[in-house]
Amino acid sequence: MPDELGAREPERGVSLRSSSGVQQTLSVPLGIFAGSGKGLVRVVWFGKSAANNPRTSPNTLTRLARSSNPDVVESVARNPSTPPSVLSALAASTSERTLVAVAANPSTPVQILHGLMDHRSLAVRQALAGNTATPPVALEHLAKARGASSQTLVAVAANPGADPKTLAWLAGVRSPEKMEILKALAGNRASSTWTRASILGVDSLRELVFQTEPSEPVDVRIGLTELPYPRKAVLTVLAHDKDDRVR
Repeated sequence: MPDELGAREPERGVSLRSSSGVQQTLSVPLGIFAGSGKGLVRVVWFGKSAANNPRTSPNTLTRLARSSNPDVVESVARNPSTPPSVLSALAASTSERTLVAVAANPSTPVQILHGLMDHRSLAVRQALAGNTATPPVALEHLAKARGASSQTLVAVAANPGADPKTLAWLAGVRSPEKMEILKALAGNRASSTWTRASILGVDSLRELVFQTEPSEPVDVRIGLTELPYPRKAVLTVLAHDKDDRVR
């Protein structure tokens, strides 16, 4: 475990039996039991459940990050309440499971997310592509990287944090998952009116285009209605705009 998390605390192994009769041993830092006479009850909560719970205190999450139990550490790395400093430390892990969780966590510092965009693990890059906190420049890099997977392209297409120009580029990309990419773009509020208009030719996606409320500024959309020669598809999209000022 990275030095930033401090020395690993001694752990206590507790055997637990589920209602179905399956027995397992859970390792939890001894500090978790301090001052409690209900260790066996608390260990159930302070194990993976605590690591998963967004209401768990930052101090407890920091302790749990030192656990030798990979399930607990992965859950800490995925928890949005985990302190950024702990997530930064976990980003140095050699465990792919932990790194995927860090890459998917919206609380992970931007510089860490940026640093993961060229990671050798496809799973890490895909998790990064789906994280709404991933910087737009990193999302563009992931989408345009040579050999980018279809899953990565779909994840970027669905990400509301992506730059509208990146989304427009994705509308024209060739991929075995072209329909999934277009569906993601149709439902993405960050897609520009021009991008949404380019999808209208797909009958099965027209309603999704009309139902999705865009984040594109109202004045930009109004400006499109005043173009000398607006495209028919653009006017069709704007005619279904939820804002009266645009329609």
